[in-house]
Amino acid sequence: MSQYNFLINGPVYDRGVYTVQNIMGGVIDIIRIVVTAICLIALTFLAIRYFMGTPTIKSEQKSELPDYIIGILIFLGVANFLPFLVEIIGSILAQI
Repeated sequence: MSQYNFLINGPVYDRGVYTVQNIMGGVIDIIRIVVTAICLIALTFLAIRYFMGTPTIKSEQKSELPDYIIGILIFLGVANFLPFLVEIIGSILAQI
């Protein structure tokens, strides 16, 4: 029996593959939600710390804030790019 049943839209996998895809989709969604929450909390904390700080603390934070913000944006971008990366890898592996 063939691994694929080819239809017009492409291959239809076994039921176990759908189960794994559903589980991985759920895990990726949870990771995205957690990472987004962490990033929002971190940005909120940095903003509150900056606005409530004294002028000397603000001057110190002006040099540090871009590093934190760039790191948070990279972290957020990678987490939200993860589903697309999984789709790309899945399509490449399906062709092999």
